Amino acid sequence: MSCWGVAAAFLALPWMVEEISVQRLPRPYLVVPCLVLTSAGALALGFAAWITPRLGGLGAATAAPIRARDTFMDAIAGISPALWGHFITLLWIFGAAMIMAGSVATALTWRRRAFAALVVLSGVMAVPVCLATAGFTMMSPYFSLAEEARAINREMAAAPDAIVVCEALPHTASSLFYYLDARVHWVNAPFDQDYAQRVLGLGRDDYWDEAGLVKAWRSPQRIYLILEESRLDYWATLLPPGARVVNRSGTRVVVCNQ
Repeated sequence: MSCWGVAAAFLALPWMVEEISVQRLPRPYLVVPCLVLTSAGALALGFAAWITPRLGGLGAATAAPIRARDTFMDAIAGISPALWGHFITLLWIFGAAMIMAGSVATALTWRRRAFAALVVLSGVMAVPVCLATAGFTMMSPYFSLAEEARAINREMAAAPDAIVVCEALPHTASSLFYYLDARVHWVNAPFDQDYAQRVLGLGRDDYWDEAGLVKAWRSPQRIYLILEESRLDYWATLLPPGARVVNRSGTRVVVCNQ
């Protein structure tokens, strides 16, 4: 990552020497990147205009359980087209910004104001960065357990001895280690995934089976269970009735026995 600054300086050099008359490059060399940027914006707007009327026919906005989305390609395929459709607004903004910046930069370059064009091109790069941040925020509930952890933390302020159980593989719910102010127990997760567990046998108490969870659920101890919403019906056949829904976010839900 430390090389990006050097790469940026190298790419900016032709635009800066353009201000020195004896080192001027032919204008097409500098106009082409501006036109490419404009074309990218036009393609983005064209696709957004084409897909927007069809969003209603893409079906429900759903996502597969996180266990089925633990690789890059599975994450792409596991999110429905209708859910990806939420990004269309961002695509409109991106396309408009690229067309405007590319057009302005092209005009400035043609007038031999290459450094001003460089400033425009550099400045518009803030737009996709900000849009990417907005996109991550929109999709985070389908990957992160931050919202679930915050909901549990608020309630645990009044019940600090509560137990949190998560039905997931630890590597698919690792965000709990960052956001949850409590120890996490795992149910229906293999115990021998790491060296400390497999060889040294450490952490056995953190891994429960279904019988252990049902027993704890029936006790006076407050239990929070984080699970996929698609698993609610299954657990409803094992746990006593009356579970309280604490939070829903993405494909997961938090229920409590009190």
